[in-house]
Amino acid sequence: MMPLSPRQVALLVLSQLPWFLSGEFKVIGPQQPIIASVGGEATFPCHLSPQLDAQHMEIVWLHGRFSRLVHRYKYGMDYLIGQSQEYEGRTKFLRNNIYSGSVALRLHHICPSDEGKYRCFFDSFTAYEEAEFEVYVADIGSVPHISIKGEGNKRFRLVCTSNGWYPKPQVQWKENQKKSLPSSTMIKKKENGLFSVETSIIISTDSKMNVSCFIRNPLLNQKLEAGISLADDMCPNESLRMTSIVTMVLMIIGFLILIFRNRKLKMAKDKLKDECGKLEDVCDQLEDENGKSTAKLDKLKDECDNLKDDYGKATAKVDKLKDECDKIKYDRDIIKYECDNLKDDYDRIKHEHYDLKGDCDKIKYERDIIKYERDKLQNDYDKLKTELDKNGKGCLN
Repeated sequence: MMPLSPRQVALLVLSQLPWFLSGEFKVIGPQQPIIASVGGEATFPCHLSPQLDAQHMEIVWLHGRFSRLVHRYKYGMDYLIGQSQEYEGRTKFLRNNIYSGSVALRLHHICPSDEGKYRCFFDSFTAYEEAEFEVYVADIGSVPHISIKGEGNKRFRLVCTSNGWYPKPQVQWKENQKKSLPSSTMIKKKENGLFSVETSIIISTDSKMNVSCFIRNPLLNQKLEAGISLADDMCPNESLRMTSIVTMVLMIIGFLILIFRNRKLKMAKDKLKDECGKLEDVCDQLEDENGKSTAKLDKLKDECDNLKDDYGKATAKVDKLKDECDKIKYDRDIIKYECDNLKDDYDRIKHEHYDLKGDCDKIKYERDIIKYERDKLQNDYDKLKTELDKNGKGCLN
């Protein structure tokens, strides 16, 4: 058998992987409806088939027919722009196995509005697939409570109440845990989306049986019950009489409490009225002060504007003085330069003066010597003349 070339091996492998060439895949979500408890959390898993690295895909969970955005993963991170406000802060994207195409979304603080159809889709920019799954929300309510109310004509009413059920519960009365009893039932949906139950039956005063109230969650198939025993030694009339007395006493106490409360409220209202009057006076005073403050503010604004004008003028003067100062500095530098020149001339003239003084002293000295020689010659001349005069007179004689 001839060995295959690398090119033939590659073509053979790719021919067996059409999803690789076409970019196709399937999204697989929960195969069974998810049941979540009110106030709890639920996890919505989705994965790709075949396994693919989904870290660079866009992964989105949508809820309901209006496709409200529950969570989006894009650009390798949680991308929550456009997320429906009711899911803000309640979602967590689980991406531990995203390299094999398996992810999940965890939803916290489950509420009844979270019930419905969900879609998770993967977008690889070359292919797009999604999976749809159902989420049911359920909760067990409070333990039922049975109370007795008188109806007259030797009859009394048993009232069974319970709160916090979801979805809408089923209600049933039974005699001795067997026979169903006709009842009047009112089930209301509260603002939080949960249901409250009030159901009642009418019993004659001579009845001797065990009666139970059953409330059942049809989704969880769980029920709660409350029972009451109407024994032989139970005297319904006495019980009803005592119930009536207790009711009257409670009504009187409630009426007294209401009077006291109304009186207290009236006092509080009068006090509040006085406080309101004081507050109105304070408000008037504050308005007056506000008016004064506004006038002061306007005055300050005018002063500020004047100061700005003065500042502008002062700035102009400063600039002018700066120019004059620069000019003075320039003149000073010129004068300094001329002074330096005059100083040099002075030093030169002084040096020449010293030289001339030396020459003058030398001339004076030479003049004095000449004068001395002249005086000496004059003396010699006078002596010689005197001698000649003497000698001339002698010769004549």
